[in-house]
Amino acid sequence: MRARKGVLDEIADTFLTRGVPVVMGGAHPSFMAQEALKHCDAVVIGEVELVMDKLLDDLERGEMRGTYKSEKLHLMVGLPMPRTTMPALIRSSPHIRAS
Repeated sequence: MRARKGVLDEIADTFLTRGVPVVMGGAHPSFMAQEALKHCDAVVIGEVELVMDKLLDDLERGEMRGTYKSEKLHLMVGLPMPRTTMPALIRSSPHIRAS
């Protein structure tokens, strides 16, 4: 994903200039949060499920800024199994290029 980072930053910047709140997460924003914050309002570090309530409350108040870090892992108990057909859908779609 690092190779496409510039494109992702451009997309995020486009939304920011339009006043749309932008949140980033994943490996690169988590490890390079200060760099990512140049292109978004907030960065989620770790499991989003554990910080989503605070992030959405802050968004609703117009105070969503900085980093939102979960201090533990989300329990996987009770989560649905992933769809196993998705990779085949991606490969067969003319609009999605898997790298």
